[in-house]
Amino acid sequence: MARPWGLSKINKDRLVDLLENGTSYIECAKEFGVSIPAIGMAAKKWAPHIHRSKVRTDIVAWNKGRRVYQKKYRKEHKDAIKLKAILGYRRRFEQNKEWLLSYLKVEKITCIRCGYNEFPCGIDEHHLKYDGGKNHNNFHHTLSVYMHRLCLETFQKRFLERDTIFLCSNCHRALHYGYWSLERLKPSEQSKGPEGSKVEIQQEYA
Repeated sequence: MARPWGLSKINKDRLVDLLENGTSYIECAKEFGVSIPAIGMAAKKWAPHIHRSKVRTDIVAWNKGRRVYQKKYRKEHKDAIKLKAILGYRRRFEQNKEWLLSYLKVEKITCIRCGYNEFPCGIDEHHLKYDGGKNHNNFHHTLSVYMHRLCLETFQKRFLERDTIFLCSNCHRALHYGYWSLERLKPSEQSKGPEGSKVEIQQEYA
């Protein structure tokens, strides 16, 4: 772990004197022009008896001040924060969508059972490999949700590691409730993607 910024600028005798007079870590940091963690590390090294008694109260005070500042900032910049979040969602969605369509070599993501492909929010992910191969009953893996939330690298890793196939919401829920099984679907030809994953089988189902 990196050393706190400004540790070398702290005068030992001056710091101990300030701490013995009841000066807070925040005020000491301003006095020496260094970070608060640097003051904490120096106090732990040079005045451990004072450090143990002060660290709890100073951290609580600092956290309280930070929460007040963050609340005020969010209130004053509400629209800008919302806009930034929306733009981030859209950027991640477009990046993930472009990679996924290119990887699967299709124009639209389609349900392998019924062929539904009208709206992305109606398509779910189903993982053939999940949590070490264990069965799972979580069928709320909507594709569009993860395309918005995950960066491209995380989305790719999650998609490839879990050997993902795509189902519409209705077929996905029916699968998890046992009304049909993947074994009943017989692909005419099973092909592998460029990374060696068998996710492209949804193109081959009738």
